[in-house]
Amino acid sequence: MSTLKRTSPTTVAKRDPAAMRQRRLKAVKLFAQGVIKADIARRLGVSRQSVGRWAVQHAQGGEKALTGATRLGRKPKADTATLRRFEAELLKGPEAHGFANNLWTLKRMRDVLERTCGVKLHSRYLWHVMRALRWSPQRPQARARERDEAAVLKWRRHTWPALKKSPQGKALDRV
Repeated sequence: MSTLKRTSPTTVAKRDPAAMRQRRLKAVKLFAQGVIKADIARRLGVSRQSVGRWAVQHAQGGEKALTGATRLGRKPKADTATLRRFEAELLKGPEAHGFANNLWTLKRMRDVLERTCGVKLHSRYLWHVMRALRWSPQRPQARARERDEAAVLKWRRHTWPALKKSPQGKALDRV
């Protein structure tokens, strides 16, 4: 008894357009040989309805009708030209678009995209677009307004090394 799982022809290349077309053509050939829809569906790992639909498409338009979609999945709401225009708007900065500070948030970006390009995207999905544009999330450093950089530098150079257990420059007497 084998412990390996048997894979159907569809599990190998489910989302490959060329393999999908070959599967459709194979179904039509089997249908022309007189094989019933249920057997074709079982052999190819698809539904009987798909086999029937492919047979009708082939009868109406030949092999060209079986090409299927060239693109898999939903079409994007924004094309590359729109995304370039959107990125150019983002590079102007948030203050140029009427926001109070110089900080981009997803909601602000969504508003700018809708105002300037007419594309509505949910802010939860917008980060996918931003990643495709090679933008990464940035967080501003939180520093006190009263921070004295000279005092911090002096502390790092003089006070901190003196507080360490083994200051640099001394020979270690431990083995």
